Amino acid sequence: MASVNVNMKLCGKTHKITVTPGDDGMFDVNIETDCENVMEYVKRVAKISMEDITDMSGSKVMSYDSTLMMTPTCLVPKGVLYAAWLEIGMISPSRAKDVKENSISFE
Repeated sequence: MASVNVNMKLCGKTHKITVTPGDDGMFDVNIETDCENVMEYVKRVAKISMEDITDMSGSKVMSYDSTLMMTPTCLVPKGVLYAAWLEIGMISPSRAKDVKENSISFE
Protein backbone atom coordinates (compact mmCIF):
# COMPACT_ATOMS: atom_id res chain seq x y z
CA MET A 1 0.00 0.00 0.00
CA ALA A 2 1.28 3.46 -0.89
CA SER A 3 -0.31 6.80 -0.06
CA VAL A 4 0.21 10.40 -1.11
CA ASN A 5 -1.51 13.65 -0.19
CA VAL A 6 -2.58 16.16 -2.82
CA ASN A 7 -3.10 19.67 -1.48
CA MET A 8 -4.95 21.81 -4.02
CA LYS A 9 -4.62 25.27 -2.51
CA LEU A 10 -6.44 26.98 -5.41
CA CYS A 11 -9.69 25.22 -4.57
CA GLY A 12 -8.95 24.62 -0.88
CA LYS A 13 -9.21 20.82 -1.12
CA THR A 14 -6.89 18.14 0.23
CA HIS A 15 -7.03 14.54 -0.94
CA LYS A 16 -5.39 11.42 0.49
CA ILE A 17 -4.81 8.87 -2.26
CA THR A 18 -3.98 5.24 -1.48
CA VAL A 19 -3.15 2.54 -4.00
CA THR A 20 -3.17 -1.08 -2.87
CA PRO A 21 -2.40 -4.20 -4.94
CA GLY A 22 -5.37 -6.54 -5.25
CA ASP A 23 -5.37 -10.33 -5.37
CA ASP A 24 -6.58 -10.14 -8.98
CA GLY A 25 -3.45 -8.37 -10.29
CA MET A 26 -5.28 -5.04 -10.41
CA PHE A 27 -4.68 -2.11 -8.06
CA ASP A 28 -7.34 -0.64 -5.79
CA VAL A 29 -7.52 3.15 -5.61
CA ASN A 30 -9.03 4.90 -2.61
CA ILE A 31 -9.28 8.68 -2.29
CA GLU A 32 -10.29 10.38 0.94
CA THR A 33 -11.76 13.71 -0.15
CA ASP A 34 -14.61 16.13 0.35
CA CYS A 35 -14.59 17.18 -3.31
CA GLU A 36 -17.64 15.96 -5.22
CA ASN A 37 -15.75 15.95 -8.53
CA VAL A 38 -12.97 13.78 -7.12
CA MET A 39 -15.56 11.47 -5.54
CA GLU A 40 -17.00 10.96 -9.02
CA TYR A 41 -13.52 10.48 -10.49
CA VAL A 42 -12.56 7.73 -8.03
CA LYS A 43 -15.63 5.73 -9.05
CA ARG A 44 -14.12 5.58 -12.54
CA VAL A 45 -10.61 4.62 -11.41
CA ALA A 46 -11.32 2.48 -8.34
CA LYS A 47 -9.52 -0.45 -10.00
CA ILE A 48 -6.59 0.17 -12.30
CA SER A 49 -4.24 -2.13 -14.19
CA MET A 50 -0.47 -2.08 -14.57
CA GLU A 51 -1.06 -0.65 -18.05
CA ASP A 52 -3.09 2.22 -16.55
CA ILE A 53 -0.08 2.99 -14.37
CA THR A 54 2.65 2.71 -17.00
CA ASP A 55 1.08 3.58 -20.39
CA MET A 56 -0.26 7.14 -20.45
CA SER A 57 -1.66 6.86 -23.97
CA GLY A 58 -4.32 4.38 -22.86
CA SER A 59 -4.48 5.02 -19.13
CA LYS A 60 -7.93 5.44 -17.61
CA VAL A 61 -6.23 7.39 -14.78
CA MET A 62 -5.65 10.27 -17.20
CA SER A 63 -8.37 9.67 -19.80
CA TYR A 64 -10.89 12.31 -20.77
CA ASP A 65 -13.77 10.04 -19.78
CA SER A 66 -12.37 9.60 -16.25
CA THR A 67 -11.38 13.23 -15.69
CA LEU A 68 -14.11 15.15 -17.52
CA MET A 69 -15.73 16.45 -14.32
CA MET A 70 -12.47 17.92 -13.01
CA THR A 71 -10.53 20.98 -14.09
CA PRO A 72 -7.50 20.30 -16.29
CA THR A 73 -5.31 21.75 -13.52
CA CYS A 74 -6.44 19.28 -10.84
CA LEU A 75 -3.44 17.29 -9.58
CA VAL A 76 -5.44 14.32 -8.28
CA PRO A 77 -4.88 12.12 -11.38
CA LYS A 78 -1.14 12.72 -11.10
CA GLY A 79 -1.41 11.92 -7.39
CA VAL A 80 -2.95 8.55 -8.30
CA LEU A 81 0.03 7.89 -10.56
CA TYR A 82 2.52 8.94 -7.86
CA ALA A 83 0.91 6.57 -5.34
CA ALA A 84 0.82 3.77 -7.91
CA TRP A 85 4.44 4.31 -8.94
CA LEU A 86 5.45 4.22 -5.27
CA GLU A 87 3.54 0.97 -4.86
CA ILE A 88 5.17 -0.77 -7.84
CA GLY A 89 8.67 0.48 -7.02
CA MET A 90 9.06 2.96 -9.88
CA ILE A 91 9.65 5.70 -7.28
CA SER A 92 12.01 4.88 -4.46
CA PRO A 93 10.20 5.11 -1.10
CA SER A 94 13.37 6.35 0.60
CA ARG A 95 13.86 9.04 -2.06
CA ALA A 96 10.20 10.07 -1.74
CA LYS A 97 10.62 10.32 2.02
CA ASP A 98 13.75 12.45 1.59
CA VAL A 99 12.24 14.95 -0.87
CA LYS A 100 8.81 14.98 0.85
CA GLU A 101 6.98 16.72 -2.01
CA ASN A 102 6.98 18.02 -5.56
CA SER A 103 5.37 21.38 -6.14
CA ILE A 104 4.14 23.91 -8.64
CA SER A 105 4.60 27.54 -7.66
CA PHE A 106 3.18 30.66 -9.24
CA GLU A 107 5.33 33.70 -10.03
